[in-house]
Amino acid sequence: MSKSKGAYNTHARRILIEYLTTVSDRTLTPSQIYAGLAEYAGRGAELPGKSTVYRLLSQLCDEGIIKKFSSVKASCSHCSHTDGSGGLYVYQYSPDTDCSTHLHIRCLLCDKTVHATDDGELSALADALMERHGFELSDGQTVLYGICPVCKRSGH
Repeated sequence: MSKSKGAYNTHARRILIEYLTTVSDRTLTPSQIYAGLAEYAGRGAELPGKSTVYRLLSQLCDEGIIKKFSSVKASCSHCSHTDGSGGLYVYQYSPDTDCSTHLHIRCLLCDKTVHATDDGELSALADALMERHGFELSDGQTVLYGICPVCKRSGH
């Protein structure tokens, strides 16, 4: 088996990464990823177990292939993928993105997440928040929530 960044390139790893590339504009909970993986692979396909998917999610985060965010929508008291405050972690495929340099915008309805690059407006917002409230934004961990254009048009 070939190794990629110290990890074996197993069938489970390949199919998980393949699936995540098809939903790269969304943040998903581990349960959503597992259910989506089953649907993606099709009926009768060899699927990794839930524990394998959870382990792979942690590995892929460590390798920078996927990003992990706290979700404001869900909570799961018995899950190891919680953020400590009752919220649930969600994951997004984003191997070539350095999230420490920009803000994120997430739809409250569909969880679509956009990596917002700075054209000056975001810096102005950060400066205004610092000036008025004394808070310095942490670019890679700051998420602005709202309703995306698709959900807005569909009347959600």
